[in-house]
Amino acid sequence: MWRDVKNRTRDVAGNPSGDTRSEVELTGGDIIMSMLRNLPTCLYILLIISCSSPAEDFHETGQVIEVHPGESVQGALDQAKPGDTVLVHPGTYSPRKAGEAFITFQKRHNGVKLTGKPSAPEKVVLDGKQKVLHVVYFDQGIERSTELSGFTITGGFTFPEKILPAGRQSELRSEISRDNDFYYDGAGVMIYNSSPLINDNIITRNRSARCGGGISVFRSRHSFFSLPRWENLFIRVQGPAIINNLISHNRTTKTGAGIDVYNGTKALIINNLLWANDSEGIGGAIAVLAHASAEIHGNTVVGNSAERSGSGVQVLREAKETHITNTIFTANSGSDVINTQGKAITVEASCFYNNDGTYSPPTQAGNISAPPLFVKDPNGDFYLSQIGSSG
Repeated sequence: MWRDVKNRTRDVAGNPSGDTRSEVELTGGDIIMSMLRNLPTCLYILLIISCSSPAEDFHETGQVIEVHPGESVQGALDQAKPGDTVLVHPGTYSPRKAGEAFITFQKRHNGVKLTGKPSAPEKVVLDGKQKVLHVVYFDQGIERSTELSGFTITGGFTFPEKILPAGRQSELRSEISRDNDFYYDGAGVMIYNSSPLINDNIITRNRSARCGGGISVFRSRHSFFSLPRWENLFIRVQGPAIINNLISHNRTTKTGAGIDVYNGTKALIINNLLWANDSEGIGGAIAVLAHASAEIHGNTVVGNSAERSGSGVQVLREAKETHITNTIFTANSGSDVINTQGKAITVEASCFYNNDGTYSPPTQAGNISAPPLFVKDPNGDFYLSQIGSSG
């Protein structure tokens, strides 16, 4: 606490001043104001800002923001703070007008969980209606604490010439030229230089003009050369975790109909069912491109197709590490189930059966060529029987 102080004013000779106020009382408040009058303006402004705490800035973390049919999912997401959950109730949610993305996660949404749980993902649908390039878009600055779970994600359509007006500037990344793959990849989910958790979703019937019909793990070359130095560090993170999803019936004209791990990115792909995805080029289920890395563990890759190569997994010669373990490949057609262009990759403890092409897995690594013995489960097809899982 400031204490009141007294001071006497005197003239040069030391006599009491002739001013009508020969004695002046200075309070603590007077001293503070005198100091502030002599501060530079910028410091004065900073002091005011640091001492103020407007009520609108207060937000208790860990809140649940609910969304019901007819309400805006994006609006609820924009209200959320790190640690919050946006809970979307059963219904179909679609964009009202054409645009680049239906749902957008920007850096300010980092740490927010967007979920349809505990409802089944079939009941909570994000449908782009072929009005948007990406149904869900994650921008740079998103980390693993950010989660997308419990949705059906469908109707993405990365054909900008058919959706966006000619000459329209990007609202997501204006620095990226219109002919960049950024606008043609990732019809279901586009993950740009970020590392979210994509968990327990159905990603189905999305169509890409180039790569990543279901999911594109993407990095633009532009980010290396034109963005601030600190932003470039983000490409060194672990990459997104894609876990426990059904990724089916997605299409692409070039690479990675199910998941496309784009040039220079990383992805963790665990326990997904990749089923009936179709590429007119390479990588029916998964494509791993130049300087990219992928950890592919415990997945079921069934009934996918690629016209040129890699109906199951395509790995480019220039790719970095790719590890495949405990994964089932069956009934994939149109080309070799795994194609690496001569690149050495790790394939271990996996099952191969009834795939087109001539690919032979390394036998010394615990791989087998035998029927996987699927059974129909109440939750869907392609579950292992007890015999299959133990054998």
